[in-house]
Amino acid sequence: MGLKAPIQIYDFTAGWLSGLEARADLRVYYKGGREVTNTVGLTTGGQKRRGGTRQLAEIPEAANGAVLARFEFSTEQTYLHVFLNETIRVFKDGEFMVDVTAPWVGADLSGLRWTQSLDTMMIAHTAYPTQKLVRQGGHTAWGLSDIAWTNPPTYRFADPTTVTGTPAAKTGSGVTFTAGADAFAAGDVDKWIIGNDGKALITAYTSATQVTISIRQDFKDTTAIAAGEWSIEEDVWTAARGYPGVITLFEERTFIGASQSLLQTTWGSRSGEPFDFKSTYEALDDEAVGANLRGNRVNAIHQLFALDALFLFTTGGVWVQIDRPITPANYLPKKHCAVPAADLQAVELEERVAFISADEEGNPVCLQELQIDEMSTDTRYVPNDLSVLCPDAVADPVDLTARKSRVGGASASHVFVVNGDGSMGVLHSRRRENILGWTRWESRGNSGTDKVMRAAVVGNDIHLLVRRTIAGATRWFLEVVDDDAFWDCSKRLSSETPQSLWGGFAHLEGETVAVWADGARRDDVIVTDGAITVSDGGTAVPVRAVEAGLPFSWAIETMPVEAQLADGTLIGEAHRIVKATIRVKDAYEMTVNGRPVAFRKFRGMTLDTPLQPFSGIKQIRFLGWRPRDEIGATVRLTGQLPITIESATLVVAQ
Repeated sequence: MGLKAPIQIYDFTAGWLSGLEARADLRVYYKGGREVTNTVGLTTGGQKRRGGTRQLAEIPEAANGAVLARFEFSTEQTYLHVFLNETIRVFKDGEFMVDVTAPWVGADLSGLRWTQSLDTMMIAHTAYPTQKLVRQGGHTAWGLSDIAWTNPPTYRFADPTTVTGTPAAKTGSGVTFTAGADAFAAGDVDKWIIGNDGKALITAYTSATQVTISIRQDFKDTTAIAAGEWSIEEDVWTAARGYPGVITLFEERTFIGASQSLLQTTWGSRSGEPFDFKSTYEALDDEAVGANLRGNRVNAIHQLFALDALFLFTTGGVWVQIDRPITPANYLPKKHCAVPAADLQAVELEERVAFISADEEGNPVCLQELQIDEMSTDTRYVPNDLSVLCPDAVADPVDLTARKSRVGGASASHVFVVNGDGSMGVLHSRRRENILGWTRWESRGNSGTDKVMRAAVVGNDIHLLVRRTIAGATRWFLEVVDDDAFWDCSKRLSSETPQSLWGGFAHLEGETVAVWADGARRDDVIVTDGAITVSDGGTAVPVRAVEAGLPFSWAIETMPVEAQLADGTLIGEAHRIVKATIRVKDAYEMTVNGRPVAFRKFRGMTLDTPLQPFSGIKQIRFLGWRPRDEIGATVRLTGQLPITIESATLVVAQ
């Protein structure tokens, strides 16, 4: 008789562990899975099959590019904005509200960055004037316009002046300004002369030595200003110089930056004045601020993020503005780490900032968070790789969003990383219980090629933009994850009068769909003329409630068993699983290493009543030998219907 050893695989709270088959020394090894697909981690332990998705709308324009964004006017009034080619499509509670004409073309949408407070969203892109989207009192009343900045900052793009300059007056309009030698060109109209505590707009060109100015900030006097102590400057945000590419709100200021000509410069508006960037030589505390992120490499800014500090994510690392309240005297962001940031938005995860880092070529590589270094005497943020135990969860990411845990109860926070292959890496986090783990979500559809393209959390709902192949045609759908849904891209309908023929499924025309009706799975059926016929065994069945959509599978596979036995280890030795004990909750079906598990018996069943999910323990014996040259023994659990896997215990033998 072979030696036996019980192995407890615990509760899968560590989620998906990729590439760690040889790391049984890790504490999380027997708390994770070699595969964890289409489930969500539970704070109480275990993994629950994720909910399906409800189809909200078809958006064919998304073929030319699309981005999802939330707009939260209040806790009760939240909206989803779908940015499309020259359009913003507004949804509320899954219902289409209105289309708003916009300037951005589809190819540029991935470069949008935005910030929002109350009824106003500000939207930045380096190739377009910064826009202001305002909710104007109703769900369908929205206005989009260029932001008219007051006192926009200026910058000297030309060489320093080499001659003197003299204003004919300290204040006023129509004032002559004379240079000691040639200094002006006709193209200098609408540029600024700055020096001697003054600021003046050039309104007319007379000659290379003389222009007319309108003084906006008085000169100290009318004496000649020495060469190099006055300058000719331009507005920093123009069509010629580019517009800001990043924007956020922090401490009643608008922070903005990363224009095409000044990629590593940021500015902050006056305190309490989000559109005014006025600054004077007095540099009062409430005046506008500005900083250039100088270092030994280019620090092109990809994202601004405000939490307990102002974070600036750049190609050269992460810079942080710690000092508060911010004033012109103390606005000097400092570099806290040299981890480059990818050109993707940052998110909040349990009161910390999480972001996608990049390699030296700028390619996105992993999910990092910033945490305070407890060993430092100063407040300093250091990076922590959240995907180190599951690097495959972040694979060429194109988008990410986050969901906060709800107050009270046992909910957790989540980060959703949309990968280039159309899958999603989902991070489940609840630190006070030491829970942190990844799962992989897929929605491949019948074609096996469907891809999640974008994601956004509005309120507590996860909205997805999905590209699907339906009856051979490429379609684009807006969907929302629904914990009560059985299938993806589904519709759920009900009627007081039982019926077998149900319309409302035109979005899946010609596709074979899975059907759940009146508490039981029914025959798969092809959608014809937008309708399905509910049947069992080929016989039509009248029902009161039906859901039809695209089926998806869940899967959980344990890590390879590497037990220490009396005569050594299982590693490199032939062994077999004698018994697997699986604890499940609310389960309808499951296979274990391809073997179906029965949850019901005919004895005692009442026919024509909904199926009741099973909760309890199931034992499966004799799951077969593993040769010594194969991976260690594992148990792979799969299915399509809802289930919660709470734990698994294996007994193995040599």
